[in-house]
This record gives sequence, C-alpha cells and structure tokens, in this order.
Amino acid sequence: MIRTSAVCSSLLIVSAGTAWANPWTLEEGHGQAIVTTAAYFSDFGYKGGGGRTSSDFYRKVGVEPFVEYGLADAYTLGAKASIQTVTVQRTGGGTGQSDGVSDLELWARSRLWRDDRQVWSFQFWTGLPTGDSHLASASLGHDRLSMEPRILYGQSIPSADNALGTPLLLTAEAAYRTQTTSLSDEIRLDFGSGIGLTDDVSIYLQNFSIIGLHNNGVGGFTYDLHKIQPSIVFTAFPKTTLQLGANYEYAGRNTGAGESVFISIWYNF
Repeated sequence: MIRTSAVCSSLLIVSAGTAWANPWTLEEGHGQAIVTTAAYFSDFGYKGGGGRTSSDFYRKVGVEPFVEYGLADAYTLGAKASIQTVTVQRTGGGTGQSDGVSDLELWARSRLWRDDRQVWSFQFWTGLPTGDSHLASASLGHDRLSMEPRILYGQSIPSADNALGTPLLLTAEAAYRTQTTSLSDEIRLDFGSGIGLTDDVSIYLQNFSIIGLHNNGVGGFTYDLHKIQPSIVFTAFPKTTLQLGANYEYAGRNTGAGESVFISIWYNF
C-alpha cells in the first residue's frame, strides 16, 4: 500500500531542514510521529556560475523528531526539531564543532479540495531560529525567522488504472519563502512519485529545488540548490513504518553541496 505521508531529511549547509509536506491532511484526532536519523557529508560546493569547486569538509549528524496531528479532518498541525552535531574541517587549517538543538519548524496545513484520488492543500510554514547562528563556528542553525506559504497537490492512481499494474502516488508543491536577513527570498519547487511494490513495500523518488530570487539588495546573498532523493518505505508493524533513503545535491549556485543517508521510523496514532 502506498503511504500518503512521508518525511525527508534535508540537511543543507545554507538552508534549514525541510519536511516533505504531504498534501493530504490527517483525520481528526489522529497523528503521525516520525524520528529521522541522518548523516550529511560535503567537501565541495557550487560557484556563482554553477560550476563545482572544492571547499571545507562539512559533516552534520542529527536526529530529527517530527509530529503531525489532525486538528480536524481538513486541518493538520505539525512541528519538527533537530538535534545535531556539526563539524567543519577547514582547508586552511582548523576544525570547528557544535552540538545542540537547531531551528524549530512549525506549520499548519488546510485542505482546499479533494475527491477520491486527488487533493489540493495550502500550508503555512515558519522556521524559528533556536541554534548557534555563527557560521564560522560550525553553526547549528540560522539567525533569521523564515516564513513560507505553500500550495500542494497530490494524486493517487490505483493499480487497475495504470499500465504498470501497481498503485502510484504523485505530488507537486510550490512555495515562496521569505527571511528576515540579507538572504534573498526563494521559490521552492518539490516533486515526488511513489510506486507500491507490495501491500507493505513502496519506493519513492523525490526532487527538491531552491531558487534564489536576487531581491536582497547590495551586499545580500542568494543561492540555488537542487537535490534528488530515492527511498524505500516498508511496514514493520501494524502502526510502524520504516523509511531508508539517500539524497544527492546535484546542482546549485553559491552554496556547499553533498550527499546524505537517512533512516526514518514512522508511528501512526
């Protein structure tokens, strides 16, 4: 069976972590708790023109608790935190390390329309700075408040209605993120697809894109980053699901980039 809820680890050097904002809302009084353990590594980055260049070695290992709750059938609330260890080994010599809690993320999602296969939703998300914001000392978080309205679309396709003969899931999301520092606003475009291999096993492929808008004035900072993420999801127990995956930041501009691996444990209540 294809699951219509998932979380991804998104451990970016420049931006805050992002949960995969599932377009479906949860039933009233029901929830989902997810704990993701992830490790991210990078020793290169993307220059202003988009080419690759070597950079400091950056490592981030963290545990991310995530929870969503159905306030009503059409309204879901969510929150995510991250407990991290960040290490930077500089090419010019010296190492920085930080341990602690990173930024807190909060969101509210409202279902706009649905039928038996499709759904449209609106979500408002905010990122609250709670961690060390000094980048030179292996920062845990950011010194900015971030806000983001997002439109989400999802479609489930039964096995009888597609040539593959297996259930399919498609999602598409678009968001506009603003921040309270010199970092420019961003367009975020996310796409996902899932295939149900058996009643208990599904595979997913997701793509996440951040596009800076150059609207931050003289001395401001803007960047682009694009990431692909495959994963496999399987039911371990009646209310417990496991997700194993990896991601690779395959293109960008003005940012560090690398790859990560993660495991998530989902519990439905």
